[in-house]
Amino acid sequence: MSDQKRQPILLFYLGEGTDGAGRTIAQVWAFDYEKLESVHDHIQWLFPSAKPSQFNKEAPLLDAETIAAFKETPKLKRRLLKSLRVMLDFYGLALQGRIDRKPVVAKACNYAERRANWQDVPKPGYINHNLLRLTRIIEALNVLGVSKVAQALALALAEIQKDVPEKIPARTVAFWNQAAGL
Repeated sequence: MSDQKRQPILLFYLGEGTDGAGRTIAQVWAFDYEKLESVHDHIQWLFPSAKPSQFNKEAPLLDAETIAAFKETPKLKRRLLKSLRVMLDFYGLALQGRIDRKPVVAKACNYAERRANWQDVPKPGYINHNLLRLTRIIEALNVLGVSKVAQALALALAEIQKDVPEKIPARTVAFWNQAAGL
C-alpha cells in the first residue's frame, strides 16, 4: 500500500493526513451532534464515493486502487466502521453483532431524541440532506468491502420507513437498497 498511501483519502483514513479543510479523521470523529449536522464537507471524506459530489466539488473520489486498499486492509475497514458508528450515533442507531457474522443495525437508546434530525423535513417539498447522507454511507460501505454492514443498515432503515412513511419517502428506500446491492 506504499504507493496508495499517497492518496489523500487513504492518508486521511490512516490518520496520516487531513481532509480538504485541514482536519484529521480523529477531529472529525470528535464532532458533536451540532457540528455533524452543520458541517457539510466531512461526509464525503468519511464515506467517499467514485461519483463526484454535487454539493462538494473538492470531495475526494474513489478509484480502483483506493477501493482495493480498503478491501485488503483491516485497519482501513476498522476505521471505516468507526466512522459509521459516529454517524449511527448521530442518527440514533447502533451497529450490533459481529461484522464477520450477520451484523444488525438497530435503534439505539438515543433514537427518540435523534430521529427528528434526519426524519423531519424543514419545509414541504424539501428532502432532508441526512437521507442523502445515509445513501452515501450505505454506498461507501458496500463499495469499500463491508457489504453485509451496508445491507444491515439499508434493512434497518427500510423497517424504520414503514413506521414513518410520511417522513421518509418510499423512493428513498429504493435508493438505499440499490446502494446496498439489495
